Amino acid sequence: MARQSWGLAAESSAAEAAEPAVTLAAPKRATDSEVQVPVAAPPVAYQLLGRMDEAGRPRIVLSNAQRTLVLGVGELIDQQWRIEAIGPTGAQLLWLSGGQKQNLAYSSP
Repeated sequence: MARQSWGLAAESSAAEAAEPAVTLAAPKRATDSEVQVPVAAPPVAYQLLGRMDEAGRPRIVLSNAQRTLVLGVGELIDQQWRIEAIGPTGAQLLWLSGGQKQNLAYSSP
């Protein structure tokens, strides 16, 4: 019986040696055509005319050919932009679709 167990062990070692070695493939690198470039935020369709305080909260006055808006921090412009901050020189807006921020300065007369 001892010879059989040595024989089985030898056969299994030979079978294992005959199997091809497993190699791991390198991770696939993205080609230039596959790299996604973030989409640029569209221009804000309003001019920032001024700032005012209402009940102690800063608000901005925006205008374009169709309408004039008075908005505060957290409010939305055409469901595309959210006012993030209002400062002494302008306002910071966040483009909701792309997460990009844009500064809008007060227009000079």
